[in-house]
Formats: sequence, structure tokens, C-alpha cells
Amino acid sequence: MVMAIHRKRWKRFIVLMLSLVLTASSFMAPGMSRNVQAEENTVYVDAVNGHDENDGSIDSPFATIGKALTEVADEGTIILLSDVTLNAQLTINVAKSVTIQSEENEMHAIIRDANYRDSLIQVNISAGKTLIFKNLIINGNDVQAKSYGIYNSSSKTIFENVEIRNHYIATDAAAGAAIIMSYGNGSTVTIKGDQTKIHQNTIAYRNESNPASILGAGTQGVLEIEDGWITDNEVTGNSNGVIVGVGLYQNPRFQMTGGSITGNRLYGNEYNANGETVGNVAVYMRGTAAQARFEFSGTPYVYDNLNAEGVQHNVFLKNAAARDNAYLSIIAAMEEGAKVGVYANIMPTVENPIVDLAIGYGGYEITEDDAEYFESDLETTASVGYDNHNGKKKVVLIPVPRLESAWLDKTVVDGKDITFIFSDPIVLENLDGFYFEVGGQAAVPVSFEVDADDNRKLKVTL
Repeated sequence: MVMAIHRKRWKRFIVLMLSLVLTASSFMAPGMSRNVQAEENTVYVDAVNGHDENDGSIDSPFATIGKALTEVADEGTIILLSDVTLNAQLTINVAKSVTIQSEENEMHAIIRDANYRDSLIQVNISAGKTLIFKNLIINGNDVQAKSYGIYNSSSKTIFENVEIRNHYIATDAAAGAAIIMSYGNGSTVTIKGDQTKIHQNTIAYRNESNPASILGAGTQGVLEIEDGWITDNEVTGNSNGVIVGVGLYQNPRFQMTGGSITGNRLYGNEYNANGETVGNVAVYMRGTAAQARFEFSGTPYVYDNLNAEGVQHNVFLKNAAARDNAYLSIIAAMEEGAKVGVYANIMPTVENPIVDLAIGYGGYEITEDDAEYFESDLETTASVGYDNHNGKKKVVLIPVPRLESAWLDKTVVDGKDITFIFSDPIVLENLDGFYFEVGGQAAVPVSFEVDADDNRKLKVTL
């Protein structure tokens, strides 16, 4: 009898608890909807019709990216249903990986407000997390800004199939200003996607010790270009701006394995009062190879970036010595489609007939084929050669001797055997006008001959 009463009371207790749960849930539904939505992988932003008190669903979107960042889950996606205009800095400081992208079949824009001149987007996400901008436009609205477009601080950020346009670095900008800057320990900016286009941007600012850039890597920062187009940008007026600028403190790094930097107009002022190059080039190395690294492999294309006189100004090496000072690092084989124009602070002369251009890095050993993908920007002064002297394989710049109508196209150095390959057949009776050096000392050729099977080739043995 006691057991029967116990069972009845237990059943009644269960019914009562279920009733309380159901009743409470009916009162909590609106609030709980927002909390549940916060754990969803996709939230939506509509700056026109949204509201930050909404739940972030496609039918009830938020109004701001800032609100969406607080509500989206780790590894989640924020989808823009409209353009978003920023009249203050958007700070992305979250401990989660997030993708920000346009809705399907649209390219919505994040736009700088016409009256806003300071930093547009600051990224500072937690280590091990990644921010991705994808399938959208970041539009500077031609506002003469005095600070950064996107400042990536100790974070990993990817721009994939993104259009970055109409940014303008004004004459009163901050030192080293950039449209996209990678800065700080652990900072990596990656440009990828064959639809990515960074174009129609302008630099008017001048700072001879720290030029402004379209893309920059500052202290400890890494900038990677895997694909896409950096084109139709302009350095103007008295500016010494650059398209890609890499600093010289704590080993910043620029790596290019694909994509194109081409068709940019370098119409600024390249020189300081001493006649030294301080910018107005496409890719600019501020320091030596010991201070920063430029890494190339695959299919990078850096060519046809011209100054106001129509001269190629592609990659500039700020070397202080002809050998073992400033050069590019080749980390894997160069491939068909690659082309990189280069010139240097010190070009080949009688006193310094060989100038380092590139060496292998990270276990990769440069081959003669790699040299084929480099061009001298100052082609009447120097040409590109392959140096295998003492087993130190390098791509180098060498003087251009002219023999009547034939121009030197290529040089191959193999120990004491040197092969010069000219553009046309040559006839040569002596080596007047040639200068050879071994170990820093002038060397007299033991023999020379024009190849009987290919009279474009001159073989010299020292």
C-alpha cells in the first residue's frame, strides 16, 4: 500500500515538472531565439533593412558587422545582404575564425564614409584563428585617407576573390601607411583567388625613409600573394609610394608564388636629394637580405610597371654591395608564365661585373632554368645570367657588351667556363671590351671560341 502511494506521487511530480518546463519555454521564446541564433554558423547583415536587436537570421538580419561578429560561432560565416558604410573604424577582435562574404551571386561592398579619413578596418584576432574576406568589395570611396585601409595586427587574414579599389593615401598620411598592412608577430596576409583585383588605388604621400604602399609587410609581418591581380594603381605627384613595400625590422617577409603585379603607373618621384632610389617602384626592399626576405616560386608575374618616362620599375634591390647583400630568395622552381623584372641600387660595372639577383633558399637549389624567368629592368645596362662559380648557384646581373647588332641575352657560368649567348650570330676576333674576375681579382682568359654549331654562343675559359 505504501509503495502504491509512492508511485502515484512520483508520477504526479513528473507531470508537474513537464508542465513547468513547457510553461517557462513559452515565456522565454523571444530571448532564447537570439541566444540559439548566436550559436549558428551563419548570420546575416543588412545595413538597409536590418537591426541589431534582430536575431541575425536571413529574415531578421543584423544591421552591423560589429554585432554579427559578437554573435557568429567559431568557424562561422557572416553574409552581407547589402553594402555597408563605415564612418568609424571596424575593429575585428574576436577569438574565433570567421568568414565575411557577400550573399550568393552578389558583390556587396564595405565602403569608407565620405567624411571618414582614419583607419578603416583593424584586425586583431586570436592566435590560431583566421579571418577571411571573400567575394566582396572593400571600397575606399576615393576619400583622401591619412591612415590605413586594413591593418592586420598579429593575425591571419585571407582576401579571396575580393576587389579592393578607390583607396587614396593622402599627402598628410602617417609614415608607412598602406592600404593593406601586415604587422607584428604571427601576422600573415594572404592574397588569393583568380578573381581578386586590387586596383584603382592612389598614393600621394611622400616619406623617403618609409614609403606608403598598396600592400605592406612591417615588423615581423608576412605578405603572401598566391593569385589575383594588382594592377591599375598609381603613385602620383611628389610621392615615393610603392605597390608592395617590405620593412627592415625583425625580418618581415614577402612571398609571391602566383598572381600578377602589372600595369601600375609609377608617376611619382623616385629619388632623394642624393640621387638614391627611395621608392616609386612596384616592389621595394627597404633593407638587405639579412633584414627582410623576398621569396619567389611558381608563376609570379611582376612586369610592365612603368615610370613616367616609360622605364620598367618592377622589383628594386636596395643592395649596399654587389655580392651577398640584397637579393631574392627562390624557394621552389619558377614555372612557365613567371616573369620578374629586377634592378638594383648597385648595378654591374667594370669594378663589380657580377651583382647577385637571387639565390636558393630553404633547401632549394637554383637551376639555369630559373634564370630564364628574370629580366633586367635596365636592359641596356645589364642582363640576367646564371652563376655556378664554386658551386654557389645564383641568378645574377651582369654587364651588357654590345657586338655590332647583337645583344647579350644570357650568361651561364660553370666554374671557369663561361658561355655568353647573344641575340644574333656574332663574329669575334678578340675579347677587347670584356672584363673577367675570379675571387675579386682580374682574370685573363685562357681561351675563347664562337660555337661552330650555334654562332650566337661565345665560350670562354678562364
